[in-house]
Amino acid sequence: MKIPVTRDKNNDTPIFMLDTADILYIQTDEGTIVFQTASESYYPLAPSLSTYVKHLEQYGFHKLDRINLVNKNKIVAYDHDHGKVFFESVDDKQGKSTTVAFMHRSKLRQDIERWIDENINRSDT
Repeated sequence: MKIPVTRDKNNDTPIFMLDTADILYIQTDEGTIVFQTASESYYPLAPSLSTYVKHLEQYGFHKLDRINLVNKNKIVAYDHDHGKVFFESVDDKQGKSTTVAFMHRSKLRQDIERWIDENINRSDT
């Protein structure tokens, strides 16, 4: 089995997959889990949105609200008035959606609309 880890407890360094066969032992250090191998110490990827923000932006994920991290490559529609992005058919406003923070709607509008245009053009090819 492989476990996503980083080389620092704040998960600021790049993520890589640590093979459990390489782990000598697992311990806690000041409340943080540490995987010890023959050569290094590794820290599991902390399951928090802020950790994922750091590592997934390069793959097209953007924080649109304090409660979400959105894959811009999957957005197909945007309702600016209600502050929602949609991931399914433009006609299906009842499908999967998530929110855009009220205070960021105007600032993000052009970006979101550009992402939608790129996504639609990509799906047409």
